[in-house]
Amino acid sequence: MTITRPQFINLHRAPMIAKTMALSSHPSAHCSRRKHHHRITIIALSILISPEPAASSGQHIYFPPDTTKIHQDKNACMLYIAESTIPHAGIGIFAGVDFAEGQLIGRDNWGDPAFATIDINWNNADPGGRSASKSRRDYHWPLTNYDWESSSLDIIEEEGDDASMTVTGFGAVPNCHFSLINVAEHGVSYDLAGLSRYNSPGSGAITPFVNRTSTARKDIEAGSELFVSYGSSWFKNRPDYATVPVKESYNEAERFLEKYGLFLLGNPQNTNGWKYNLFIDDMILKEEAQKDLWDIIKSFPYVSRARQALPATSEDVMRAIHRGIGAVEVENSMRSLEYLKEHGKCVDNIVPGNSTIPHAGRGAFATRFIPKGSLVAPAPLVHFTDKSALIMYNETRDRNGKLIKNEKEILTTQLIRNYMFGHPNSSVVLFPYSHHVSYINHHSIEFNARLQWAKNFSFHNEDWLNKDVKFLDQQWRAGNSTIPHAGRGAFATRFIPRGSLVAPAPLVHITDKSALIMYNETRDRNGKLIKNEKEILTTQIIRNYMFGHPNSSVVLFPYSHHVAYINHHSTEFNARLQWAKNFSFHNEDWLYKDVTFLDQQWRAGLMLEFIATRDIKEGEEILIDYGKDWQNAWDTHVKQWTQVDPEKDFNNYTHLTKFSAMNAAKAIYRRAEFYKSDNAPIKTVAEQETDPYPRNVVFKCRVDVDIGIGNYTYAPETTPVYKRKWITKDLNVGHKKSRRCNVIERLDASSDYYGYDDHPFMYTVEISNVRKNQGKRENHVITGVPFRAIDIVDEKYSSDMFLKNAFRHEMGLPDGLWPKAWMNLVSND
Repeated sequence: MTITRPQFINLHRAPMIAKTMALSSHPSAHCSRRKHHHRITIIALSILISPEPAASSGQHIYFPPDTTKIHQDKNACMLYIAESTIPHAGIGIFAGVDFAEGQLIGRDNWGDPAFATIDINWNNADPGGRSASKSRRDYHWPLTNYDWESSSLDIIEEEGDDASMTVTGFGAVPNCHFSLINVAEHGVSYDLAGLSRYNSPGSGAITPFVNRTSTARKDIEAGSELFVSYGSSWFKNRPDYATVPVKESYNEAERFLEKYGLFLLGNPQNTNGWKYNLFIDDMILKEEAQKDLWDIIKSFPYVSRARQALPATSEDVMRAIHRGIGAVEVENSMRSLEYLKEHGKCVDNIVPGNSTIPHAGRGAFATRFIPKGSLVAPAPLVHFTDKSALIMYNETRDRNGKLIKNEKEILTTQLIRNYMFGHPNSSVVLFPYSHHVSYINHHSIEFNARLQWAKNFSFHNEDWLNKDVKFLDQQWRAGNSTIPHAGRGAFATRFIPRGSLVAPAPLVHITDKSALIMYNETRDRNGKLIKNEKEILTTQIIRNYMFGHPNSSVVLFPYSHHVAYINHHSTEFNARLQWAKNFSFHNEDWLYKDVTFLDQQWRAGLMLEFIATRDIKEGEEILIDYGKDWQNAWDTHVKQWTQVDPEKDFNNYTHLTKFSAMNAAKAIYRRAEFYKSDNAPIKTVAEQETDPYPRNVVFKCRVDVDIGIGNYTYAPETTPVYKRKWITKDLNVGHKKSRRCNVIERLDASSDYYGYDDHPFMYTVEISNVRKNQGKRENHVITGVPFRAIDIVDEKYSSDMFLKNAFRHEMGLPDGLWPKAWMNLVSND
């Protein structure tokens, strides 16, 4: 592939209860994330307002909080998705209004939700325990391009042995261009939207990680494309991106431009003010010769990151010499508001809030009036061709004692399944990843929106709807809801007329939803821990935020802003889904391809739109109908769910089976952060014998076990003990490499050598460590450890995500909307 301009990588990374929602029967070089020069296929879902009667007087209205900054036009669309200014990078996100440096980006300061996937490689390993890797594409998991490390989101709790986060909205849609980064992304909050494992059947069915905010790193002009940083290492660690410019590439490119400019002047002895002499009459090469020379430079067969950072044309070269490469790229990254209104999709029609649906948590609410038939929200999709990838298994041991997954015992599915669309006759599920669409809830009667495939949008590959699942498998490219137990919801920020777009939803497709399964573990004959394919624990929580169909292996994940907050109501819905129309991102032909075709598409190329089925008032929650399969599964879940006594919760309500050695432990579950936030003294091991912490509470100390360690000769039957004082250098290990520890002594900080340190106590801790290169155990006793060096975290697999009775089901698309070509789980007879 010949690259004629800097390469950009378009990584369109990445609702409710863990069952897929039912549907009826980047990147180029720079920083758009493209895998092997393919883009993750995102299917756009549009929510249109259908001809339903106006809302009753009893409808629930959410009034967004006051904003701290007032924009020029309160009703103006603040954010659009449209074709990126980076060639071949798919969709990008654009500012619809001006943003000041440091200002939160988005309406009413709402951030994006994040969805954890746990031990996804382990749960998709071979029955014999042979390791599987999503990055090697051993199974179809296109969210690989949308994953964030927990530490990058300021999450220090360990949800599992191998946890990653998919963030929608700004975590998935924007591209990366190192010379144009204008958006800073921040951490997430942990919030259960008032749902308790002790009194709500919705507990464990919604993602608790919400409100990942983004701010302007500089003043941003309306019409600017918004760019985030993926980090240089993201590209350096991937051979396919060996020529993608990273931050330092631009420094090299600027130095080359200086030498090139001096060459055009004949390399003068006096270089003072040389840039002001760059007039064509003073140059040794005339304009045509310069164009020819620059074409040779840009097409030279030995490609480097720095060369890819150079301007595309000789005309841009002169501007870049005078003003810098970044200034030229800024000019090229603008789109007019007229273009965005005509060719883009507004993504700020909804915001999250507490849902009006019982047990739904949060929902999506209209930010403005949405006329019937208008777009509520676009929903680009990530497709999964085999939804079995979402299953989580129990563990067992093989003949050699190796711990493997027990495929006979399914524990649950990944939570993200609740946010996907699917169909009972298809293995495919779809995950929408645009802003806030994950908050759109279900109501079987009062829905006010519907889904349709995107129309007239370049991102949406309509031909994919006619491709089979094999094709799909090859394509690797909010607030508290008004619905009881729904968690968060999406709310309208303005009036949305009936039939108008509520929100676009670009999609990532997964062709095998079985990739969401989470298995228990067991051991093989050699004692190796492997998945137990006989025991499925659950599926990934992200399944709840995907669309699917019972007759298809495909699931679709929408990743645009706030669409993850759109909840369900079977009767009072006010929006529906449709495939995107007239949008270049949406490949309509994909809807006619089989799953085999989808499986070959490792880029996003589909989009749904949320369309208002009636006029939606500002502040009203956005609701769609997830379908009968989802409703039946939820009704069964609610009927079987029973309230439990917190005093009898010895972690038997989760899949957690391993405990620290020290835990007589309290029965009740309480998040570890509670014990950190109250600034209370940490109990010693002796004190915990009579007044223990809950079983899920674990202590980890930021201590560098290599400090002060010299050569040591291990005696045959001795365990060495190292004792020293804690020093500030220990903090360098950070959260990620902190070690489990026991607090054995507590002293007044004033009596300690290191002083007060903003907490009244210092601690002596004990750490047991095993040297991997020697296989020998050693103990460390560290004195004078300050409170800030002790992380109080949750035991792995103890959060609500791992509740044994947590609901998992993808959202459904009706038969008329779900492509027949994807129905690969139903007999042709």
